[in-house]
Amino acid sequence: TLRKENILPQDRLPVPELLSQRLADMGWPLELQGTGKTDYKNREFSIRYPLGDVFFSFATTIHETGHWRQSEIDKDLSKRSEFLPEDEINDIPANEEDAYRRGWERTKKYAPELVTDLETKFAEFKKAGKLKAFDNFEQLYEWFVNFGLAISRAIDSIEDTDNKAKRENQMFEALKQAGMETKFKEFAELRVGELVDSEQMERYLMKMADGVAIE
Repeated sequence: TLRKENILPQDRLPVPELLSQRLADMGWPLELQGTGKTDYKNREFSIRYPLGDVFFSFATTIHETGHWRQSEIDKDLSKRSEFLPEDEINDIPANEEDAYRRGWERTKKYAPELVTDLETKFAEFKKAGKLKAFDNFEQLYEWFVNFGLAISRAIDSIEDTDNKAKRENQMFEALKQAGMETKFKEFAELRVGELVDSEQMERYLMKMADGVAIE
């Protein structure tokens, strides 16, 4: 089940609690702030989603629903190499790729009306001259998947260490070497200027939770 109090909107970057100011200054997007978790003991889901630009906020949330019950699917995918506590984005790339695909397939299955709504909204923004590089929301989501996996691979490449300052330096350099400074700017340019609707998000998440619960 998913209780309303376990749906947690995120309206800011977690600086300095989790992200360093240096990473924030690099352009780390608010829309990447999401986590999808499963409390197996109490049989409950929880989710954090970004209160950011509409398409990327939904893209992150779609991805996070792919993490629900993920350790039941393949035990190897539950092996974590986290850098930031509570941040699902830093799972090993195989875990992340599975969640991106699974979240999208689940959304098409359990909440097809959201896909229709996002595609309709996308067409309106495209007609207004935005998002010219893409034909539809699904193509934008594919771009987002590749963007997210590039971050995951960069973070996965850093050396294991208990030294927080060293890890932070390694993460910063790995992201720079992966070209993420440019990618973060590209991400910012793809925002359309419309914030995600929290009520629509909650309706979507409740439907998704009902579907995933019976898988």
